[in-house]
Amino acid sequence: MRYHCSALPEVANVQVENPTTEYGSEVSYVCETGYQFPDNTTRANMTCLDNGKWTRESIPDCEIIKCSLLPDWPFQTKDSSNHTYNSTVTFWCDIGYELVDRTTSRTIHCLENGEWSAPLPECHPVVCPDIELPSSWSISRDTDEHIYGTYTTYRCDDEKRMIDGATFREILCDATGNWSDNITDCKIANATPSTLVAEYGTTTILTCIAGHRFSGKYKTRKMICITDGWWRPILEACNPILCPVLTDVLNTERSTDNRLYDTVVGYKCIKGHYYYPNMTSLVSIRCLDSEQWNDTNLEPCWPIVCGSPPTITNGTITLPPNNNFNYSALVSYQCITGFKFIDGKIARTIQCNEFGEWNHSDVSCRVDRCSPVPIANNVVPDTTNTSWYTNVTYQCQRGYEWPNNKSVHHITCQNNGQWNDTNIPSCTIKKCSPVELMHNATINTTDHVYDTYVNYECDKGFKFPDNETVKTKWCSDWAFWEPGEFPECEITYCPALEDVENATRDTNDTYYNKHVIYSCLPGYQFPDKSKMWTVYCTENETWSGTPEPCEVVFCPPVPWWTETVFNSTLNEFNAEISYWCSEGYVFEDSFNKPDTIKTATCSHAKVWEPSIDDCLAKESIDAALRGVTYESPAGVSIGTIACSLTVTVLCCIVLLDTKKIYSDLKVMKRNVSSFVEEMKTKRGRSNRVSDSQLNIKSNSDSP
Repeated sequence: MRYHCSALPEVANVQVENPTTEYGSEVSYVCETGYQFPDNTTRANMTCLDNGKWTRESIPDCEIIKCSLLPDWPFQTKDSSNHTYNSTVTFWCDIGYELVDRTTSRTIHCLENGEWSAPLPECHPVVCPDIELPSSWSISRDTDEHIYGTYTTYRCDDEKRMIDGATFREILCDATGNWSDNITDCKIANATPSTLVAEYGTTTILTCIAGHRFSGKYKTRKMICITDGWWRPILEACNPILCPVLTDVLNTERSTDNRLYDTVVGYKCIKGHYYYPNMTSLVSIRCLDSEQWNDTNLEPCWPIVCGSPPTITNGTITLPPNNNFNYSALVSYQCITGFKFIDGKIARTIQCNEFGEWNHSDVSCRVDRCSPVPIANNVVPDTTNTSWYTNVTYQCQRGYEWPNNKSVHHITCQNNGQWNDTNIPSCTIKKCSPVELMHNATINTTDHVYDTYVNYECDKGFKFPDNETVKTKWCSDWAFWEPGEFPECEITYCPALEDVENATRDTNDTYYNKHVIYSCLPGYQFPDKSKMWTVYCTENETWSGTPEPCEVVFCPPVPWWTETVFNSTLNEFNAEISYWCSEGYVFEDSFNKPDTIKTATCSHAKVWEPSIDDCLAKESIDAALRGVTYESPAGVSIGTIACSLTVTVLCCIVLLDTKKIYSDLKVMKRNVSSFVEEMKTKRGRSNRVSDSQLNIKSNSDSP
């Protein structure tokens, strides 16, 4: 399984949320304000899968949002056709036209949602107020609306005249929303005092109001009152005058072709042009009472000229033909390799706009990348790309963390070739809780930083419940020990003890290092002749040995003595034998009882108890017990000593066989020793009688 996907794709005009390439992470690309993806959304997500691939192969660049196209409505002009986000457009109504709010201009902005900041303005003709007509008037008009440029003709009723004698008047709704003349009342002829009174032969001069003429283009007319009471010549109306036909002016647009008196005609320079020398884009002329326009020498509009285009560093420039910097002229720039414009592109074209300015002033080429990605201790960047707008996401190496517990750190390569942050904090190694000690176990280390492995090894004779003797804890990259807890070491046990034939043991415990003593029953021993056998439980859960069964003990074989009779030859433990002396022989301690029968038992000490006595010839005992005279150096004393003289011994050597001699010698030695000790006691002598001082004499009856 992979833990990271490839580096994040570079997308223009976006902000990246959660810019990490770690498995399972979701990264969001959010378009900057005023931009959107081609599908009109502003957010695109993708997730790093466990196969190291993103759920989307690519993310398209965010494009600038566009508002609706600006229509070319009549009676208005605009200073721009740009309809992208944050662009500004100003509309002006033509002369004689206005917006609904009675203003003549409006500026709107293209908002980030693709809507204009206000409804698109529509210019409507200026409306003049209604006129309250006196009852003496009738009206005829070109239209039912009193709008700019329309004429309305007012006529007096029959036999009525205006104060100047006219019977009708034509007025114009001008660009200011006012009528071109005032309306006066019509009066009946001969009426007094407000009527025109004249006698026969009276003459009067009628003068047309400004901008009007009688037929023949006369401004005045003389009239006379004749005999029938009528004026002659017949009264006629003054008609509006007309100025000469309008001529076209180069690079302009005219607001109207109306040539009536007092008509104002506006000439507006087409986009990108102006009047020289007053540097304006709009002039107007008026039709005068003289039937002439007040200005007939209109200059053409000249193209707006921009100044010299800005120079470029680290790039090349392409100028228009003949270095013509008139309105709409284009100048192209190209950055050299390794440099870009601020928008990340390597080429840019600027244009001379209608205000005489270049639409871009920043044409400097900047280094297209930052210095190498800055590095800090134990920190890993997700990319080494140093191009503009590259977002570098730093993460701590596995098992390390930021000092302030933050998860990631971001920096961005700005379009000035500088990182917005070069102080990358170092990551420090994570620490688990201190290592815990355990009973009956040893550890190999007390370190508790990331990736430390602590081995818990049970002491000899101990193990974990799962029969293992070593367990390991690991300090993980989450600063937790894994596994978290495990049971302590427990003492080991050997198999249950087996019984040993003819033996007992001092305990049934089987835990490690326990010593068990097997003791043979009385009369038994181990094959090695020992009475006890010790085993102990080893660290590998086996006993140090297995004792052999105890075997019965044996006393020395029943001796075969001449003149001794045994009733049995058994010599094993507890075997009991009876024995007696043959005729003429007696036991040493019972020489007066020749028929004595003795018994002996084989003890657990492997000896006969009591010990088996020898049978001695009765004659030799009798001779040894006869009286013996001896002499003390201090005086002569006569006594009887139960001993055998040397002569007797020599005689016995001649008369008896070797076995007999050996038996008699033993008896004599004991008898002599006993006799000497007895005599010491009875005599109470102060001087010690040594064996060398004794004068042992043989009895004449000795053999």
